Amino acid sequence: MGLAEPAGQQWIVRSVLSGALIVSILYGVVWLAGQAMRPYQAVGRSVACRQNVHMMVRGWNLYADDYDARYPPTGRWEMSVEPYVLSEYRRCPVLDRDAGGSGYGADVAACGVERNKLTNEDTTPLVFDCAKIGHNVSATPDHMPVPGRHVARVGKDRRFRRGNWIGYAGGGCRMALDRAAGE
Repeated sequence: MGLAEPAGQQWIVRSVLSGALIVSILYGVVWLAGQAMRPYQAVGRSVACRQNVHMMVRGWNLYADDYDARYPPTGRWEMSVEPYVLSEYRRCPVLDRDAGGSGYGADVAACGVERNKLTNEDTTPLVFDCAKIGHNVSATPDHMPVPGRHVARVGKDRRFRRGNWIGYAGGGCRMALDRAAGE
């Protein structure tokens, strides 16, 4: 076929089929890459939740600094820390936007308590992932979701494990891992 000759129907069909094949192969590669990245996306949301819980604990401590070393009261703790914590940090990133709550709970034993009355700030939970979805939820850490909402790589073998974040009065934030079968 020369340059002046019109393209035959066979050539057009081959060109369209070749283009469709290339597009479908690229789509498959992108889809496989997305599937391979899925666990790491979950780890990214877990890191964001850890940051949120940490910021909430900082908000609690800032509130206590301004209110005679007393932590926010039960039933109003989210509103109380609102001036200290941006709204983007007051919602668990794993939850649906329509969930109707933050996904976090306050330890009922710490609400309204004076900071100097705590026995050990590093082991006294303030904010944690809570199974009860709502605003200003006050509960105990026993009310964390099972299985945990978040994924982290832990242990010497760096396996992915599920758990929930807990923020402590001393400013620390640790993951309470789900118990594996047989533990």
